[in-house]
Amino acid sequence: MKKFIQLIFRNGLPWLFFFASFQNFVQAKDGDKILIPAQQNLQWLTNTGNSKGAHDQLVNFPTDDKSYRSIIMHLNLGCADNGCNDWDYFARIEAWIPKVESPLNFEDYEIYELGRIITPYAGYMSRGLKGFDNNWQANYQFDVTDFTPILKGDVKIRAFYGGWKDPARNTGFKVSVNFELTEGTPPRDVTSLNHVYFGRDGRWRYKDSNTMESLYLTPKTLDLSNADSAEFLLNITGHGHALGAEGRLCGEFCSREYYLNVDQQIVAQNEIPLKDCGLTPVYPQAGTWILSRANWCPGEAVYPERMKVPLPSKKQSVLIDLDMEDFTWRPGPFGKQPPYYNISAVVVGYGAPNFDNDATLLAIKSPNKLAQYRDNISCGGAVIEIRNSGSQPLTHLAIEYGVIGGRSVKYQWQGHVDSQQVSEITLPEFNWGTWEGENRFFVNITLPNGQVDEWEKDNRLTSQFDKPIRINEKSYFTITTNKVASENSYEIRSASGEKIIGNNQLDNQTLYEEPLDNLAAGCYTATINDKTNFGNGNAIWVGNGLSWPFTDARTGRGTASLSYQDENQHLVIQKAIQADFGTQINIPFTKGFTLGHCNETTWRSDKTYANAGELVSFKGKVYRSRRWTHGFSPDQSGPWDPWENLGDCTADPRPIDITPPYCGYPAWQKNKVYAAVDTHVEFSGKVYRSRYWSQGFSPDESGPWDPWAFVRKCE
Repeated sequence: MKKFIQLIFRNGLPWLFFFASFQNFVQAKDGDKILIPAQQNLQWLTNTGNSKGAHDQLVNFPTDDKSYRSIIMHLNLGCADNGCNDWDYFARIEAWIPKVESPLNFEDYEIYELGRIITPYAGYMSRGLKGFDNNWQANYQFDVTDFTPILKGDVKIRAFYGGWKDPARNTGFKVSVNFELTEGTPPRDVTSLNHVYFGRDGRWRYKDSNTMESLYLTPKTLDLSNADSAEFLLNITGHGHALGAEGRLCGEFCSREYYLNVDQQIVAQNEIPLKDCGLTPVYPQAGTWILSRANWCPGEAVYPERMKVPLPSKKQSVLIDLDMEDFTWRPGPFGKQPPYYNISAVVVGYGAPNFDNDATLLAIKSPNKLAQYRDNISCGGAVIEIRNSGSQPLTHLAIEYGVIGGRSVKYQWQGHVDSQQVSEITLPEFNWGTWEGENRFFVNITLPNGQVDEWEKDNRLTSQFDKPIRINEKSYFTITTNKVASENSYEIRSASGEKIIGNNQLDNQTLYEEPLDNLAAGCYTATINDKTNFGNGNAIWVGNGLSWPFTDARTGRGTASLSYQDENQHLVIQKAIQADFGTQINIPFTKGFTLGHCNETTWRSDKTYANAGELVSFKGKVYRSRRWTHGFSPDQSGPWDPWENLGDCTADPRPIDITPPYCGYPAWQKNKVYAAVDTHVEFSGKVYRSRYWSQGFSPDESGPWDPWAFVRKCE
């Protein structure tokens, strides 16, 4: 009899349950979350990789027939007890499913890749440099709902780490893996999960396309007879530094095409993308990680490319085949390793969508202080990621967003997102207002296509964020260039994106001071750029990342900062720019106000206010003194008392609100039967309430005795 601990979250609160059997699961309700632990604080230490880097854990998943809205795999990465390692290593989480009763060998399993990450250049962490130490952590999330058919009962979960051998230091990373199961109806049922490819050791070496396809990428015949639709999910990254015949470094630093064939017909043709590692969110890092790489960057997760698989009518099976572009390579001055590719792939069969109008809020990307988001500080708008989980194209959404405990705005989004597709939305700039307590942002989405969301439990998220710094009136943006200033440029933009200051013609070893006293009160972002051309088809690059201008004595150390002038006319550094091997650094700041606070000084009970007209803030309000006062609380003032209430404190001197019509109710439908009394609908920017049963009666034609009563105009 097995014993284990299962965490179930009800209404966001953890409840601890002890189970005497792996089949005895507590009855959960729609929206409840079950947390299933896998590896916990596992030490990924440097070694020879391969089998020595494989850490297995038998994980118990529910065996009942319940459906799950989603299964999210959470991976927390931190420094090992001996400290972080310096290098970018390949790592992934795998599920090993036995094909025979007593599996012994690799061939006895079907292996599925659940998630892939590349570890960061973590020398700054291990050495306590650049604001990092060994307490550093990063969090990654992988939606593994497609793997629902195999995540049942006892499953061997492998945490593979391909670190090189470093016995002198034995450093590495610490990893924890947890699975979060949310009970409920998924956007569409997974009818089949078909294993296609899995690269055992991450090194499918490339000789030529024919050899690659005959040895590794062999055709597979799959039964998709129960599927309403199907998708090919491909994880592919390129590695190795050999020189291609055309002068490109492959496979790590160049892109190559691949072709998906279904029944011997090409249905998709894509390139392995060259990811801009100069903008990797995990920063700063301590290595030459700015170079664009073949679908991977140090410190980032690798997510699968999804391609639709056409399903011929009246056919029980399809033939799946992946081909690669043919190219030649040779050892070159930058590396002698042959190109190799790490590839895994599955084909997922789906039933028809379970909902017509269903939108899912996947992430708040900004503002968000998680390590995954490089630009996590904001004082402008926000960036979110949504999925259309319904069958109908998503064209409208009602979105409310703001700061918990402070102001919020309502925004009517219009666009187009096809069924089951993901889209990023940039929300308009708004007035953040004031608040007390922690800095927590929220977003809530409702009314997809003007209809009630058929699954509302994944419509709201919150995120913690950091405030931008506030500069003084006599402030400067300063930068001292090094000996290769032609690689650098800088600019300052407003929250709306307007360039206020900019310079891309910098001289070597020169001090530049940009006075900021002429900036109007508002929100701004200062940006420093370092250009590089590596990865665009050239074998030689320019630029070496923003760390070198500020740390490398050989090229002349540079500096950059936001500074202000004190009462003695001395320049005082307020914010020193953090050295970064990336190609861009952004520093948000405010002038004239502190985000979340009133401009006016907070009222003090021990201070004497001797003059009329003095302004103070108190409990989110602004007050003006009528006469001398001491110790009289502003919120106690009436018409004849010392303080005059001027209204809410807006904080931002340029208040911006999103004020389109917002009803909060589903749109009236001509063919729908409205049988219940007091049903609310929206029609032509107005809200109506049903008096009795009706169908097809237009609300705007109703009189005193007709089915609909006018309630109000939309806000």
